[in-house]
Amino acid sequence: MPVIDMSTLKPIDEFGSRAWGEAVVECSIKMLEATSLPTSITWALTEDYTHPPARLMADGRKHSGYYLMVKDGKVSGGDGVVEEALRTPGFHCRMPWTVICNQAAALYGTEDQRKCTADEMVLYAAMAEYLGRPEINKDLGLLIDKRGMQWKNIY
Repeated sequence: MPVIDMSTLKPIDEFGSRAWGEAVVECSIKMLEATSLPTSITWALTEDYTHPPARLMADGRKHSGYYLMVKDGKVSGGDGVVEEALRTPGFHCRMPWTVICNQAAALYGTEDQRKCTADEMVLYAAMAEYLGRPEINKDLGLLIDKRGMQWKNIY
């Protein structure tokens, strides 16, 4: 039996907002706690959405995004991106908000995700070439060149 009935989920606020991130974290913690994670696992996930609209950064927010951590058998997480999570091995994503906001609302399968990723790589390379600024993607939080996206730790 699923931990969360996906058919009951409703949209919560705007992608990258505090309420949205907190909802993602709440569901993620519920799913992770329903498993039998070994206490030896130390892992973190961060999603940091760069250059978000100002409306998402109200009340002194430093990052649009969220984090999850598994440490000593405990699952935790929250709004924003904290240093402890970034120092913990895992998956750390830093992407421009405008690139991911549309697809965050979409439901798609594995093949659609592959196509989306391939299209993104073409877009990023074209942006850098058109602007004559190969460093533009690094400024946006990406490491990319004519070959496409280079997945490296950028923090």
